[in-house]
Amino acid sequence: MIPVSITDVTIIALEILVAFLIITHIRELSDHTGALLDHIYLIEEKMKELDDYTKSLDEHMERLDGYVEDLDAHMKKLEKNSKENPP
Repeated sequence: MIPVSITDVTIIALEILVAFLIITHIRELSDHTGALLDHIYLIEEKMKELDDYTKSLDEHMERLDGYVEDLDAHMKKLEKNSKENPP
């Protein structure tokens, strides 16, 4: 039988424990990385939706600007007509 000291057995047991803890933490890190990638994907999707809403809002704002310009033109015509033809 090979003589083995308690110190050697303790060191080997600690090395096995550390290896187990490292493997466990790597698995947890892998799970968290997967969850993080899922969240990044969802954020990208929401950013695309936000971009679509922004484009739609820009289109509505352009239309609204056109309506305001038309309203200004009509107001100027009304002012001109009221000055030329007072009641």
